[in-house]
Order: sequence, then structure tokens, then C-alpha cells
Amino acid sequence: MATTTTNYGFDIPQSTDLVKDGATAIATLGQDIDTAMNTALGTKKAGMVLLNTTSFSAVSSQSFNDVFSATYDHYLAKIVIDSFSTNQTLSFRYRVGGTDLSAATYYAQAYSILNASSISQYSNSGTTSVTLMDTAAGTANNNFAKIEFMNPFAAKINQFEFFRSYNKSATGFFAQGGSGSVLDNSTSYTGFSLITSAGNFTGTCSIYGYNK
Repeated sequence: MATTTTNYGFDIPQSTDLVKDGATAIATLGQDIDTAMNTALGTKKAGMVLLNTTSFSAVSSQSFNDVFSATYDHYLAKIVIDSFSTNQTLSFRYRVGGTDLSAATYYAQAYSILNASSISQYSNSGTTSVTLMDTAAGTANNNFAKIEFMNPFAAKINQFEFFRSYNKSATGFFAQGGSGSVLDNSTSYTGFSLITSAGNFTGTCSIYGYNK
């Protein structure tokens, strides 16, 4: 006779089962797993799918090609910068066909917070890229950023949100966040680039698609 698993009570065969009983237990096990996965996920698909992970070292720019498609509407990019070679601004641009969108068509509003004592605002209005990070040289800043891309592949005005945080010093914590859009309703973008204003940077970026 079949027994059950410890955690979820799935039916599994035993070595002493007859062949027909073992086959029945395996069929039941498959259905148990299918039901449990659908209950856990609420759907037949995982909510987020890893599409690409890229590591880069001492680069002045890093492009991510063909990561946006009709398969997904919205995307998440998680960026970890291990080091910057000098004081610099890190920005991003949309990209298609191996070429960045460098026209002055980016608009964004953002805030910056240093601990609880200093709050400031900055904007990109009709600029050629979007400011993602203003940072100092060093290897111990633990720079983290994320960008949410909304409808980048659709040929319409698309939007984005971004957030970034790092330890400015042993006692200081710095955060930036904002949102914006690209006023372009005719281009379908398939990727994006990270661009520095000076020097180079080293890190990793993982890109995920949200299932529809």
C-alpha cells in the first residue's frame, strides 16, 4: 500500500507495492503536486520569471539587449554595483536594435534622503537619459538599485519607477527613488543600457518578467 510524504501528505508508492498499485500511487502523486502548485501560486505560471543575469567589470556602460518582448508587459531589473572607480552619475536609457534612445525625451521626478536630516528633490525634464545614481568612488558603498519598466515593448508612452539605496558612510544611509516616462508612442524597446558620466563601474544585473 502507498504511504504519504511527511510535509504535504502526498501519496507515494512503497517498494513492496504491486506494480499496478505503484503506478496508481505515482498517478495520485502527480495530481497532488499539480494541485498543490496551483494552490501555492494561484495560477499555472510563476508570477515572476528570471530572464537574464549579467555580470560586468570596470565598464563605462553596460547594455542589456533583447530582454523585453511581447511575452511580458512589465519587467524588474535588480542592479548591484560593487564598486565605482570615481565620483560619477549612473544613468539608464532605453534601447532597441543595438542602439540607445539618446533623444531628449526622458522625464522623471525623484527624491533623495540622507538619514532623517536631509531631503532633496531632482528632476529629469526632456533629458537624454534618466539619473539612477549619484555616487562616490569606493568599494564599500553596497549600492543597490531596482527599475520597474512598464510596457517598454509596447509602441506607446511607457513608464518606469526606480529606487536606489546605499551606505554613504559608517553612520550614514542614503536613498533615492522616483518615477517617470519616455514620451515616445511609436517605438517598441527591447532593452536598456546603464551609462556612467565618468570612470567605470562593476556589478551585476538580473532582469525579471512579470507574468500576465
